[in-house]
Amino acid sequence: MFKLIHKDIWFFEHFNDAAKGVHDASVIFVELLQNDNESSLISSVQRIKELEHEGDKITHKVVDHLNKSFLTPYDREDIYLLITRLDDVMDMLDGAASRVLHWRIGAPPTRLKSQVKVLENAATELHMLVQCLQPSLSYTHIHKHFERIHQLENEGDQIQREALFDLFENEKDPIRVIKLKEIHEFVETAIDKCEDVANVIEGICVKHA
Repeated sequence: MFKLIHKDIWFFEHFNDAAKGVHDASVIFVELLQNDNESSLISSVQRIKELEHEGDKITHKVVDHLNKSFLTPYDREDIYLLITRLDDVMDMLDGAASRVLHWRIGAPPTRLKSQVKVLENAATELHMLVQCLQPSLSYTHIHKHFERIHQLENEGDQIQREALFDLFENEKDPIRVIKLKEIHEFVETAIDKCEDVANVIEGICVKHA
């Protein structure tokens, strides 16, 4: 069992803020796909962009603090990987949501909605996983979150395969195929990045739990 001391709290608060931002953005993404009102879509994408900018600021603050800290709760490389991998999830999520707006894809396919819901579920698990870093780190306690994120990554892969098959078989507009294919790929990459974050935390557990 790894115990936090007071000097470590700063890092964990910022890890949590970054993970919460990813979760909040994923919830907005799910909601925006349910509403085809353009003004609501614009507002939702703008809010995700704001969260992405906030995530960038958190990442820069953590890296700067890391460079100035003599002692850190975990290895410096692990702290850097954790915060930058969280930022990667947000970047991919923001990229997908922005394309939904700017590429005017019309009514989103059911499988895209399902895939984004998987992303939201992965982001929820990720937020809970990051919260488990405080105030103690127990591999036994958080192992269920690793398993769930891995399951969701597999589920996201399956949905993407089915979505692309359906696109290539049934969509007659080649431009729409290209647009939707790339959006699906951005969402799938965001889900993959959630698993990357989980892998970093699992590695920390091996070292410290």
